[in-house]
Amino acid sequence: MRAVGEPSSTEDGRGIGDHAAGGENTPGDGLAELRQIPVERITTPRRPARRFLGDIAALAESMQDFGLQQPISVRADGDRFILTSGMRRLAAARLLHWQTIPGFVRNVSADQAYVLDLIENLQRQDLSPEEEADALGELIRTRGWTLQQVAGTVKRSLAYVSKRVRLFEDALLRDAVVDRGMPVSTAEELLAAPPEERARLIEQALVERWDQGRARDALRTVDDEALEREAEQDPGEDVPRQPASEAPQAAGAAAAVQPTARPRGFTRAIRSFHRLISELQSKDLTPSDRAALRALFRDLIYLARASATPGKTVFPPLPTVTSGSRGSKRRRHRP
Repeated sequence: MRAVGEPSSTEDGRGIGDHAAGGENTPGDGLAELRQIPVERITTPRRPARRFLGDIAALAESMQDFGLQQPISVRADGDRFILTSGMRRLAAARLLHWQTIPGFVRNVSADQAYVLDLIENLQRQDLSPEEEADALGELIRTRGWTLQQVAGTVKRSLAYVSKRVRLFEDALLRDAVVDRGMPVSTAEELLAAPPEERARLIEQALVERWDQGRARDALRTVDDEALEREAEQDPGEDVPRQPASEAPQAAGAAAAVQPTARPRGFTRAIRSFHRLISELQSKDLTPSDRAALRALFRDLIYLARASATPGKTVFPPLPTVTSGSRGSKRRRHRP
């Protein structure tokens, strides 16, 4: 028996107007069949993309008065069904004590179902920034996707996915956004702050209610101050190098007087370059750009793996030759 306000359907399970005459095609799955699904046989996924359901009572009231305007989506799992999208609608149906609910039964894997749920919520803008970041991170960490795969699937730039995931992996920034009201755009700018300065900048941003532009200006100030300190502590290239003929003979003395090869403003240059490439998309790169970035990446790997302190040069010992062996060798080669 159908509950009051529950959508009706034809005997073959079709209904809801003409939502899916013969099913609907969606990216990533085959033909989806629209059926009336017993509510008690639907299981929610272990880690859904959406966790905060909002005002279910208001949605239930709307469904009571006007019916369900969009079916849920499920995938078959034996004689049961696992929800792939429509968690709020299912919760409202349970609140109304519906026996069945219209749903598309899709022939998809667990990964595909998770992506469908994520994409639907992104399209409907139903996810909070925290939920979105956790869902994207789930694809990367648990399901082994690359950043490029995630960005291509959810139709977001590589920089967007990277920033969103890294932002909510930082405990201080996550707390500032989720519990203390910092705008996401401001927090994303503060991702580039030096680790030793980040906590101070976060507190200052919260007190002064920084927007994205103010956070960017503050980071430039931090970089300028770091450059000034670096200039005071390390004369760098301004100090002429000693000619090799005048270099001290002792290794310890040479290390003490030789200036570093590290250029002034190096840290600032790295951060500026990092910000520059984080805004790029793969389609913006020319073949020359890609070749240059590959060469840079290769050199960065070598530099990162190199020891911070030069190792002592070790020469292998020369083989010892006895007089007897020398004589036998000469006799062996005598014509």
